[in-house]
Parts: sequence; structure tokens; C-alpha cells
Amino acid sequence: MKEITKNNLKCFVENNRKKLYIKIKWKYKNLEEVEPIFHKAEEDLRKYYFENTLGVAGCYITGDEIFSYYESNEYNGIQIDDICKTVIIAIKKKG
Repeated sequence: MKEITKNNLKCFVENNRKKLYIKIKWKYKNLEEVEPIFHKAEEDLRKYYFENTLGVAGCYITGDEIFSYYESNEYNGIQIDDICKTVIIAIKKKG
């Protein structure tokens, strides 16, 4: 499978901005009591952070992340793993 890069993530976000969903799972124990669920992604309009957030609230890219393809029964997207959390930015599958 092709390696996923920040540029792939940028294109995915730009092409699907109005239909994005996000799920954030923190890697610290006891930070969240329930398994996170997907929710509609909100725009982050702060221009000075745009290169890091790609305009998606909850997403913050520093340069040390690992990107991978994500697929479930309901969603397709990109998974972003760093030392603190896993963020999945996805769209709902058709049908």
C-alpha cells in the first residue's frame, strides 16, 4: 500500500471539508472514560495555526506523526498517530 503523507492528508481534507468526521483517542490512562466516537468535524479558522490544523478543530500536526489509511464498516479516512493521541479524520462510506 502507498505511504500516506501530510500532503495526502491535506488533499483529503480539502476535497472533503464539508463532510469530514473526526475521532480523537488520547493515549493517557483515565483521560477518557468511554471509547471515543466519530463526530462531525468543526472548522478551525485560526489562520496562524492553519498549517498545523489544516482548518480542522482537534487536529494538530507537528511533524512527528505517523499517517496511515483508516477503514471501518462506516468510515474511510486517514489515521494520525503521535505520542499523545490518535486522531482519525474520515468521511462516511456511501450506501
